[in-house]
Amino acid sequence: MAGLRTALCTAVYPGVEPWLPELCRSIMEQSDHDFELLVVLDGVSETTWLESGGRDLRARLIPAPPGATPAEVRNVLLYAACAHDLLVLVDSDDVLLPERTAAARRTLQSADVAGCAMELVDVAGRPLGHTFGSQYDVVDDALILETNLFGMGNSAWHSRAMLPCLPIPPACKAADWFLATRARLQGRTFRFDPVPRMRYRQHPNNLAGVVPPFSPERLLRGADLAREHFDLVLGLREAEPGTRYRDRLLAASRGAARFCQRARTDSEWLAGVASDRNRRGPLEAWWAFLSAQEEDE
Repeated sequence: MAGLRTALCTAVYPGVEPWLPELCRSIMEQSDHDFELLVVLDGVSETTWLESGGRDLRARLIPAPPGATPAEVRNVLLYAACAHDLLVLVDSDDVLLPERTAAARRTLQSADVAGCAMELVDVAGRPLGHTFGSQYDVVDDALILETNLFGMGNSAWHSRAMLPCLPIPPACKAADWFLATRARLQGRTFRFDPVPRMRYRQHPNNLAGVVPPFSPERLLRGADLAREHFDLVLGLREAEPGTRYRDRLLAASRGAARFCQRARTDSEWLAGVASDRNRRGPLEAWWAFLSAQEEDE
């Protein structure tokens, strides 16, 4: 997309330091270097960034405001990035494959928001033998409104689509899902690249990891996050009564609430759900266990 300015965006926060050298190498190895690298430092010093591989990269370093929530940190990053035409988002605990930026720019030729499949790796970066999202080459509304395929590590945006979705509410935990949902409510178009362009690291601090084991406690935490998410998006003007997707969001919200209520009152049922989910293997999309449970019942 000649002439369109691209920002490659990430936020660095405590806990990801061991993986920064691999992240930085993967940025250097991109086949397409026509981008500005924007890095928000949230509780991590400039020295740490530079000594972890950042010295070899030309990056604009942006300090996060003291005491900012994760959502507020993302707002700082995304508002800065929206000075560009295209935004390619990556998580600092993940690894870019060489075609990440080039493929994102190609996909954005025919959509407002683009996502890509990701190879799943463990804490040490070893392949887990699964790919997240590779079965999806067509994106329907369920993959945005009821689950999520467009994360902070595998999505790319036109700034014209991102800017009207900001700011992310300060208390929002599932910022990526909030942004994707709001963009869909605004009529934005989505495309998904089923070819892996990222390595998605699975570790205990993932907000919404996708590989087993899924403990009952982990599923309940995930359902609580989904319930909070639906509360936020149902409060948007784009989801007011009478709007196109209101009823669908309400149904998904009620499903998450039913899951949480039953999980807290029926531990045997929740244990069974966890056991079944573990037999099925990795999630096909973030929060897919909720929609699958609704179908089973």
